[in-house]
Amino acid sequence: MIPSSMQPSNKSRPFAWPWTPEPRKSSACDAPLISVVTPCFNHAEFLELTIRSVLGQGYPAIEYLIIDGGSTDGSAEIINRYLPSLAYTVSEPDRGQTHAINKGLARATGDILAYLNSDDIYLPGAAARVASFFSQNPDIDILYGERVLLIDQHGNHISVDRAPCFSLRELLLHDFIPQPTMFFRRSVIDRIGFFDESLHYVMDYEFLLRAAMEGCTFGRLDGSPIAAFRLHRTSKTMAKSLEGIQEEIAMLDRFFLDPRLPNHLRNLRQAAHAQVYQNVAYSQYLSGQMKLARSFLLRSFAVSPTVAKSFRFWSILVKTFLGARLSGKIREWKAASFSKRAAAP
Repeated sequence: MIPSSMQPSNKSRPFAWPWTPEPRKSSACDAPLISVVTPCFNHAEFLELTIRSVLGQGYPAIEYLIIDGGSTDGSAEIINRYLPSLAYTVSEPDRGQTHAINKGLARATGDILAYLNSDDIYLPGAAARVASFFSQNPDIDILYGERVLLIDQHGNHISVDRAPCFSLRELLLHDFIPQPTMFFRRSVIDRIGFFDESLHYVMDYEFLLRAAMEGCTFGRLDGSPIAAFRLHRTSKTMAKSLEGIQEEIAMLDRFFLDPRLPNHLRNLRQAAHAQVYQNVAYSQYLSGQMKLARSFLLRSFAVSPTVAKSFRFWSILVKTFLGARLSGKIREWKAASFSKRAAAP
């Protein structure tokens, strides 16, 4: 049972957990099996919400695997409460998040694969929409959502981010695909292999770039969000260190040196580096670290002055000068507007 303090009002947050789960429909032979892997390590604060967002989908064919790295904060006790509904779980030391994801994927048997971090959640109806998309688009290998809901550590809505239509150029310039909304066919693993365990911050980004270079096809699921991405101080996205930035730039450089990369994209290297710093600036802005956000924006400009041509650059810069309180009010207004639209029949 989730404590009442963790149960936000559904009036203001139509996608907040707990929603009323749909009755599990009887299994149908034409329902593709979706395997979801959750890597976990000392995230008891958010883990139960993640688990229930998967198991509450009401979709008839979900295989759920939780790979815990030997948590000591009560995560194991939470996982044990859901053992009858799990396909597999283990709690043992591992070599980090990427290794945990690969351990789960190696055991998964689904036609469609995904991983959901232990602080993010799926939204109602996500699994059914994903399965329907893949069934209707047999030529698509990797699916991502057009929109992702950003929430804070308490489940409050921050904003909704929108991803553009897929192109290799856009993917090289910035990691625009919202990870919690990413699903892919088993054939992708067969074709390109698992996630790169030498990477700790950008393993999903590298996986997507590698898939694109190998000719995998991408599709965008338009419409309302299917997942929520939680931003909090201890998340990798918010606490991205210099080590993480260096890892991302080094990873990008490998692709820019790949002989298979079309010549007309090779001149984007410096712009891609600048986008790395701008993305970190955006994360810092969302966390209220306005001074730090401006610092990363200046770094992005120093790497490639062309970054200043983008609306996003000036938008972040202006908002950081408005201050945390006013920027927070703007985000609250945008989230309230989204909630009204989502709640409308």
